[in-house]
Amino acid sequence: MGNITDTMNRQAAACEDMEDLLDFCREFDSEMVNFQKFMKSYLSQHNITEEAFISCYTSSMKSYVKKWLTGDSMPRNRSGFIRIAIYLGMTVSEANLFLTRVGGYGKLYPKNIEDAACIHALTHHLNYTDYENLTKRMISELQEIMYNETKDLFPQEYVEIRDSLPHDDRYFESVKLLN
Repeated sequence: MGNITDTMNRQAAACEDMEDLLDFCREFDSEMVNFQKFMKSYLSQHNITEEAFISCYTSSMKSYVKKWLTGDSMPRNRSGFIRIAIYLGMTVSEANLFLTRVGGYGKLYPKNIEDAACIHALTHHLNYTDYENLTKRMISELQEIMYNETKDLFPQEYVEIRDSLPHDDRYFESVKLLN
């Protein structure tokens, strides 16, 4: 699949105008997979009922999820596809196929914090809440590292106040201090 993607990237970049790009999209349309067909097939192959899948979502989301399964709509963004991948317990390979061929999004990229957390969640069979908590923690840790590397650029009183705060409150309180 990597060679196909590389070829497609070069061909898309070489398009001279909108008509060339549309022709390119039509040519590679077969590389995409219908969302509804993929979901029905995946659920069937893994013995997951539609009701069980729908039950993963909050009551406010259930009507949208039902529309996804009937083909009336599909998730609006990459995060929606990631949520589905985690809810269904996909492997990283399955999630990448789902993101690229069904959603038209990029593969999971481990240098991206959210994607690294997703890869970890999929590999270790974590639930979506665990994924969200892991993502928040990773972002917090990265912010802490960045702060420690640059804190000598901040006014001393800011550093003293920020450093006196509990770890979990530092980011939000430090933003308030800067304003």
